[in-house]
Amino acid sequence: MRHLVLGTIAALWAAGSLAAPAASPLSAQFKSGDLPDFDAALQTRQSAPASLRQTADTQVSRFGFRSQYDSRLGMTFLWAKKGAEVSTLRSSLTGQALHEATARHFLARHASALGLSQSAINDAQLFDHQASANGPVIQRFRQRVGGVEVFNRDISVLMDRNSRLVAIGGYFASQADATSLAAAKYSLSAPQAIVKAFANLGGKVSGNFTAGATKGAYRTWARPAGQGDLQLEADPRVKPVLYALNGKMVPGYYIELSAATRDGARQLDYGYVVSAEDGSVLFRKNLTTFETATPYTYRMLADKYGVPYDSPLGNGMEPFKKFDYTKSVPRKDAASRLITQSASNKISTQDPWLANGATSTSGNNVKAYLDLASPNGYSPARGDVMATTTAANTFDYPLQGDVDPSTTPAKNAAVVNLFYMNNWLHDFWYDHGFNEAAGNAQVSNYGRGGVEGDPILAEGQDYSGRNNANMSTPADGGSPRMQMYLFDGLVTGEFKVLDPASLAGKFTFGTAAFGPQSFDLTGTLQLVDDGVAPNTDACTALTNGAAVAGKIALIDRGNCSFAVKAKMAQDAGAVAAVIVNNVAGSPIAMASDNTTTVSIPAMMISLDDGNAVKASAGPVSVHMQRNPAVDLDGTIDEGIIAHEFFHYVSNRLVGNGSGLSNNQGRGMGEGWSDFNTMLLQVRQDDTQVKTNPTWNGAYSVGGYVLGDYYFGIRRAPYSTDFAKNPLTFKHIQNGVALPTTAPLAFGQDGSSNAEVHNTGEIWANVLWEAYAGFLQDGRYSFKQARSKVQDYIIAGLKMTPNAPTMLEARDAILSVADATDDADFMIWATAFAKRGMGLGAVGPDRNSTDNVGVTESYVVATPTP
Repeated sequence: MRHLVLGTIAALWAAGSLAAPAASPLSAQFKSGDLPDFDAALQTRQSAPASLRQTADTQVSRFGFRSQYDSRLGMTFLWAKKGAEVSTLRSSLTGQALHEATARHFLARHASALGLSQSAINDAQLFDHQASANGPVIQRFRQRVGGVEVFNRDISVLMDRNSRLVAIGGYFASQADATSLAAAKYSLSAPQAIVKAFANLGGKVSGNFTAGATKGAYRTWARPAGQGDLQLEADPRVKPVLYALNGKMVPGYYIELSAATRDGARQLDYGYVVSAEDGSVLFRKNLTTFETATPYTYRMLADKYGVPYDSPLGNGMEPFKKFDYTKSVPRKDAASRLITQSASNKISTQDPWLANGATSTSGNNVKAYLDLASPNGYSPARGDVMATTTAANTFDYPLQGDVDPSTTPAKNAAVVNLFYMNNWLHDFWYDHGFNEAAGNAQVSNYGRGGVEGDPILAEGQDYSGRNNANMSTPADGGSPRMQMYLFDGLVTGEFKVLDPASLAGKFTFGTAAFGPQSFDLTGTLQLVDDGVAPNTDACTALTNGAAVAGKIALIDRGNCSFAVKAKMAQDAGAVAAVIVNNVAGSPIAMASDNTTTVSIPAMMISLDDGNAVKASAGPVSVHMQRNPAVDLDGTIDEGIIAHEFFHYVSNRLVGNGSGLSNNQGRGMGEGWSDFNTMLLQVRQDDTQVKTNPTWNGAYSVGGYVLGDYYFGIRRAPYSTDFAKNPLTFKHIQNGVALPTTAPLAFGQDGSSNAEVHNTGEIWANVLWEAYAGFLQDGRYSFKQARSKVQDYIIAGLKMTPNAPTMLEARDAILSVADATDDADFMIWATAFAKRGMGLGAVGPDRNSTDNVGVTESYVVATPTP
């Protein structure tokens, strides 16, 4: 055994290349599917001192919000007491040095409430600082003991421009934990810890890891050639850390793994902390939930200022323009134009996107390409595509939506779009505080802090999936990876009753992911009977096969997969299958079960239409048609790109890739990302739309690829109008039925409210309520209102504790507003209260997976003298 040598990172790498130990037995239960996030510190029953709970109850902001306390972690968000808490520090320092010293002074003043020792305050590393001209001062610290980082233990100090303390967010491990280090020992080397983590992920290696390059606290380890079906796609990146658990500091390694199965069907990116004492997994997080310059010219779907359109259909689809949500909006491509710039006008530094003489879509912020074949990463030999210039300093490829994305011009145009959008978003957020020191992604950080060498890897038309998108976010210094996919084309066709005349007409229909994807047939419906109650669900072989043969089988939904139902009809000789929904509302798209082979067409009709058909006295003849569909490319849907981009922003700003590890944190991650899409889509002239006179219309996310510009991919559109979006704080809890006062796309029974996208809807809509409040505030122009909200979003993320609760994240934003402007505070407080997160609201436990435990409050906080 080796004793831990604190303060010398090199000593922790001393073991070098070692033979891989046997695979961890923990891996057996995780052979298939993605693994749940895990944080051992949140599973412990250890209790923080009760005195801190009492302090939280008495430490109240001037607006009445109480400090936040966690029974395992102690104080997690401390509001300054009512009144102006000013610094008494006497110092000759100025500028940033004074800001840092003042922040440490406030930490010392509140050391007892925060459970801090003076040595913990002295040893803490300042890793990010923000002092905007008209906003607050934020100093962010990471705990270190003996020079080694304590994993996921960060504290942010918020002050106003007059050095008044407003709040302290986050938490350190206690001094009592730190005293345990005397007996800490490293029994495992870094390579052995990598093998333990990879085994937990479901993989194994037969060779040795060899030491690679070091960068800061990290070292890469070259992966061996001998691997099983699950292969490491990149050399693991490792750094030694300390992990606070059950009153002690456990020495360990933080490890980032990128792996995929040989067939590319599963792609996994995870961050681990593995104990160096016994090899146990302490933490696991899925990282996916990506000089004077010569101007370059890009063909883009953008306005004359270079601001991207919402989608290939332009800006005319948001907000929804019809008063009836069931009405469709015609699709019409927007015209593209050539945009010339070296950087956008959104960034003060004017850092160039491309170096002089560059000829491909690989720049300082982004490396964009189409990843068309396994394994992951850019490889022209496999057919991957990186767009090259069409003329000097010019990328001019025809860019259109609703066209075949598989053609060479469409592929190149998609890459250029992906490159442009990621660069534009980089600039859009930079001056609001997401810069190098805050952990943004760049090849070169220009000496401004942070860890460089980590441009975004933006992968379009990715081979590894369909009908989705994702962003993987390692810690600063590791490249985030954005994966954009192709989507199934929009379905056109019809389900039409021809006879009897009493039923004649077109019905709404849902399609099937199995069976033929295009067809045109006419036939007579025949209700099935399988002889087993309820008889008409076709979950077993049909007993009325003779009657069904040559007919279109009419089948009730329920009790088995859609594909099994169609297969039973097929086996009986049916020419097609029609499933009748068993719940009110529109028919749905029917997923495949991936095991049943179906060769006949299938559609779904609604419960009401199905009942009417079954009640008919005579035969019912129908026409079923589904036309061939051309894939749609998510790589050119700017709203989806914006959503994925902000996953990396929120993940970097909260815990440096590891902070959004709990269910509420992941849910808010989805919400922050949806809100980034809204920041792109909401335009100054939107109030000219008749359905949106006071910013009360309906906005969607994902409308382009789904063809639904009312709901998009969410249960309700984003709206300040309860008649369009009735969801409030309590609807993050599983088992709380959704309101019936507004149309909803799905999830009415509330059984999946805690699913992260559903939880994220609540958070995003609160952010939209606040943004709409700023837009209606006479103090600000449209651009000023948007800029102010961006400032608050970034600063709020910097004040948000790791593994946050929604109320902690609420308080993080409110504290920044408190430090900036009382009227701004009231806009935010009113927005939170409107959706049930007002003064006195109670939220779920930090580690809850069902989000049960909400008590709503609609009380709006008001300032006290």
